[in-house]
Amino acid sequence: DSLPAPDMVSGLLNALVAHPLAAAVGAFHTDPRRGVVRTPFNVVRGGRLQWLSCTDTRQVIEVDHVIASGCLIPAPILRVVGLMRVDFFIDWVDTEWCLRARDKGLRVYGVCSAVLEHTLGDRVIQVLGRELPWHEPWRHYYQARNFVLMLRTTRTSPLTKLNMAWRQFRRFLVFSTLVPGRSRYFKMWVLGVWHGLQGHTGPLSR
Repeated sequence: DSLPAPDMVSGLLNALVAHPLAAAVGAFHTDPRRGVVRTPFNVVRGGRLQWLSCTDTRQVIEVDHVIASGCLIPAPILRVVGLMRVDFFIDWVDTEWCLRARDKGLRVYGVCSAVLEHTLGDRVIQVLGRELPWHEPWRHYYQARNFVLMLRTTRTSPLTKLNMAWRQFRRFLVFSTLVPGRSRYFKMWVLGVWHGLQGHTGPLSR
């Protein structure tokens, strides 16, 4: 689901060399199925989400997290931060790792010149005039469960957690009320939250 530009890796490597405190650097990923190209880089500051635009391809922007696809991590960093959580199975794995790295005083950067075509979701759907990545309902179980696990085990500011929780709650409302198959999405979200509160990990038996 990912197609890197020929110079993506070299761009990421140059950014690592220029930023010795970097735990990870991530590519500027775009979904070719979307009608609107949107920056993938963001931060939460003062409890509010801020999208960071690449006004110059030479920019290297400090962000809260990057996705695993198109991400470069120095091997020594893994000994400091640890590996990504395989017990999550899928979803939130990269975000949790980035938050853990930042908690140790390291930084995460988005690299504007490192371009990656990345299809997020099985397809793109339109809801209330907005483009959203669509997954099967079972994926929403992991999105809900691992989100709860991440908030319980990862240290970050209360305002950041509140902002992330609000965004996920809005996603829950959209898929539970406006998307076909909404009853299945509702059940998967509720089950995921419940299992997250109970500390369940690994794949869901279906």
